[in-house]
Amino acid sequence: MANVDEEDVRNAFNEYLSIAVSDEIIRECVQLCNSFAKTPDDLAFKWQSMCINTGSSVTQPLDTKGLTLLRKELQKGVQQLVQPKKTTTINARKPQARGPAAGSLPHGPPKRVPVIKSEPSGIQIHDSVKERQYRYMHERLTERSTVLDDRLDEFAELVRVHYNLEDIGDPASTSDEELVVVGRICCEEDSTKLNESSVMLETSRLMGAGMRVLLKFNPSVTTNGESPVLPLYPGAIVALKGINETGEWFQVSQILSIPLLPNNISCSSQERPVSMAIAAGPFTIDSNLNYAEFKHFLGQIGSNTPSWVLLLGPFVDVNHPSIKSGDVDYSPLELFRYRILEPLRTFLDEHPTTTALVIPSVRDLISHHAVFPQAPLPLTQTN
Repeated sequence: MANVDEEDVRNAFNEYLSIAVSDEIIRECVQLCNSFAKTPDDLAFKWQSMCINTGSSVTQPLDTKGLTLLRKELQKGVQQLVQPKKTTTINARKPQARGPAAGSLPHGPPKRVPVIKSEPSGIQIHDSVKERQYRYMHERLTERSTVLDDRLDEFAELVRVHYNLEDIGDPASTSDEELVVVGRICCEEDSTKLNESSVMLETSRLMGAGMRVLLKFNPSVTTNGESPVLPLYPGAIVALKGINETGEWFQVSQILSIPLLPNNISCSSQERPVSMAIAAGPFTIDSNLNYAEFKHFLGQIGSNTPSWVLLLGPFVDVNHPSIKSGDVDYSPLELFRYRILEPLRTFLDEHPTTTALVIPSVRDLISHHAVFPQAPLPLTQTN
């Protein structure tokens, strides 16, 4: 949404409410519009609604006190949006009252990418922008933490059902009984590498108030009683059996395997197994921009006709010597269209059962921002 100016706000209040507003209040209203992504009309309607609900006249002037109330009302609306109702069937032990998880850092939700699919009329882009519940790079920290929290609760319910457990325990609670707990593996300090003395388990708000608990492993710890290898890495969601007798750490006696997710693809109903070919750029050598290597890759996989082709950028590499020196006759978008999309379109026309996914890189000149994760390519660049 474009930035709002003072004249737009003044016109909105004059047109809908027939009230005059001072220049100082107008400037504050402009800040509210830009901060909360509201139009001047939205702001005028919100003030009108507040006046009606409080029994005040809609023509009363908007002063500093009214502006404070208006700001609180807008903030309340934002909080309601970022706190979705949580539905879960986990029968978890009630955690003790604690503060927020120390050093807990949320991570971004998984990013959707555009899908290029061959159709009789040519290449089609299947993108799910309309179905997204967030704007790229505009997620609030509360939204990201909610995604991570819900994921832990979902895995906990899978573990509870799979192992026929009565409940999922809280690893931070002192207990003299063995518990099964579910959480995310993390380091004691985010700057250190994961080792045996720095492994911590991060819980969800429901199962453990979001606490991070230090883990210690018995010398004979195994995974489901079989492998002595511990499948642990930062970010891994694990189910552990153990006990917390001191309240300072959780002593792990066994690592339980996370149940596999249901497979929606029936091999018996497929004419051939699902396969995927993966390639990462740059797709040309440093001495030229002919992209002969990309064409060679498509020729190599053409004989096997994979179900999916995953292409990872960079496609037009900002570090390519010819591009850095300016020795190039095409724009970055033209290079992408002629050297990547056209051969890919031909390949997909010849193999209509193949679907291609294109993921740009932070080094791509066709990408608007050099940030990770990368935003999907605009549809105008793939036409």
